[in-house]
Amino acid sequence: MQATVAAWLMATLTPSALMVALVQTASTVPTLLFGLAAGALADIVDRRTVIRATQFALVAATAVLGIAELLDMLGPVALLAGTFLIGAGFTFYMPAQQASINDLVTRADLQRAIGLGAVAFNVARAVGPALAGALAAWLGSGSALLTSALFFTVMIFAVRGWKSRGPAIPGVPETLFSGIQSGLRYTRHSPAMRSLISRNLSFSVCASALWALLPVIARDQLGLGAAGFGMLSASFGIGAVVGGLSIPRLLHRLSLNTVVTSGFFLWMAATLLIAATGTTAIAVVGTFAAWAAWVSVLPSLAAGTQSTAPAWVRARAVSMNLVAMQASLALGSVIWGWLA
Repeated sequence: MQATVAAWLMATLTPSALMVALVQTASTVPTLLFGLAAGALADIVDRRTVIRATQFALVAATAVLGIAELLDMLGPVALLAGTFLIGAGFTFYMPAQQASINDLVTRADLQRAIGLGAVAFNVARAVGPALAGALAAWLGSGSALLTSALFFTVMIFAVRGWKSRGPAIPGVPETLFSGIQSGLRYTRHSPAMRSLISRNLSFSVCASALWALLPVIARDQLGLGAAGFGMLSASFGIGAVVGGLSIPRLLHRLSLNTVVTSGFFLWMAATLLIAATGTTAIAVVGTFAAWAAWVSVLPSLAAGTQSTAPAWVRARAVSMNLVAMQASLALGSVIWGWLA
């Protein structure tokens, strides 16, 4: 919800395609700055504490943006600053959340659990944009942001029942700086991690074009309003749910490389379809296919990362993948926004 409203707000505040694309950059740059520290922190500190603290920060930052919009005090620069803070909270949340999956299920259930996590995340991506678009059209963007702030509180209560895990290597203390160093050493010397990250980079830098410019496509190419943009974004999430439900079964039958490569080709076809059409229904089909491709690639690479990395460095391995993806999205958003 928050991501959809922020992107649409920028499209209404300024006609600049570059400024609209910079919303995605503002949300992804924090991963470049803090991603390695976030992974090390999640391996060193109790992950429940990290998750709970980030949710409080996300509630506060999103609520401030919502109040500022209601008071008509929100400009493009303030929106980018708030989006940056929300991106920072998300940066510290994701490694702790994803690495926690291994603590909650057996290794035999890991791929299905990661697939289920991807489905849950993308159900939110399907419902959230549609709800955000409807609320923005009905009550205004400020009210939609305040509503999205409330949903962050759910995770605060969800982690209360989790049991604290012991250190992965008892008796070996790590500081934040030494934890970052050991994570970088592991990634440099692991052929599997290097190949997973390189596939992530090559996909994400190109996929960022559609991600960054979807509000501009909705506004200029399709002539849609806030509700129409929410519908277009929701089709992303629906495609992700369909793709996410099929990925665990595909990974049991096919190699990781085959599943990921198929996702590359599907994304190419979907992007070409969206670029060529001025019809909303066809664009919805394209965004549906694009997000099915997205969950064929990135969650599959995440499953490979979590299956490969040992427990002592798992959150750091997750954060390396996230840094690669977000670096590509941030850089790609600027390039594609400037080109547009």
